Amino acid sequence: MSAVSPRAGKPATPDMLIDVAELEREYFARRYRPDQLLVAAAGALEHDRVVELVERSFTPPTGAALPLSTTPPAFEPTTRHDVRDDLQQLYLSLGTRGIAWQSPDRYALVVLHTLLGGGMSSRLFQSVREEAGLAYSVYTATDFHRDSGQLSIHLGVSPERGREALARVRTELIALCERGPAPEEVDAARHQIRGSDRRTGGSDTAGFRDRRAQDLRRSRSERSGRAWPSHMVRRLRSAAPFRA
Repeated sequence: MSAVSPRAGKPATPDMLIDVAELEREYFARRYRPDQLLVAAAGALEHDRVVELVERSFTPPTGAALPLSTTPPAFEPTTRHDVRDDLQQLYLSLGTRGIAWQSPDRYALVVLHTLLGGGMSSRLFQSVREEAGLAYSVYTATDFHRDSGQLSIHLGVSPERGREALARVRTELIALCERGPAPEEVDAARHQIRGSDRRTGGSDTAGFRDRRAQDLRRSRSERSGRAWPSHMVRRLRSAAPFRA
């Protein structure tokens, strides 16, 4: 039996053990329903034989399905301060709540992410790494989910330069909020996104990644293989990055 103790660091007794495998079975049975599953097969196959195997191997679950998760609770900031003297590298991550996948504003957010930290020509890369030499890695990332999202900044620095690197990031963020991006920056970011999509066959790194889970949640008109739907191109071209 695969089991864990719910009270980490405490000696486990039999009545404290939780059967992890059983919990997983119950969760899968309530979450992965027939109307939410897609079975794909490739090769020299006989359709009827595949259907027979699927019907034999996948027993439809019984009981009520789990409801979708509710809206995330309001953010409550907390502080934790740990001091370590043996660090050789420091990895810093800053994040803020973003927007959901279905929001039309995601195009503007992706343009903003691209010009801020989406490549070697981005503001943060040029300022923090190339000009100041404060980080060996600096970039931004976006994540889009059903009801929320995230915009984050990541840096790899030496421990003694961490605060200086964060100060430089703060300066760039303030400048972007107060003055906004230049028109040529926005155009360059749009071209970068389109160019990245063409190079990777529809799976770019600037926020429109063609993940299977995301693809299943998109509308049929947005399920593209290697070509962008025309309405997505129009939205990208008209997108203007957010401004505080």
